[in-house]
Amino acid sequence: MSMNKEEKETPQTVLLKVLNALYDDVRVEVLNMLKDGEMISFRSLARRLGVNHKKLKKNISALIRNDLIEEVQIKVSDGRVYRAYRLRGGISKILNTER
Repeated sequence: MSMNKEEKETPQTVLLKVLNALYDDVRVEVLNMLKDGEMISFRSLARRLGVNHKKLKKNISALIRNDLIEEVQIKVSDGRVYRAYRLRGGISKILNTER
């Protein structure tokens, strides 16, 4: 569902991406955990969801591919990278149900 650079991302295309992500419970839970705008580490997501790393990686990759979340890499020491995730731009507005 990736768009070429000439296409403008509309609320409808963003909503379609979110709906596509709802096919898997793990993806729904990841989006739910990130909806408040905070970054959460891969390890923390795995612990909170109670899923193995392979399953979580597969689902996070799908969310990144659909431009719903982004990965932030923080170098903590030589050769060691801390990975955290957060929602992309307008996604939090769609997921926010409070008025």
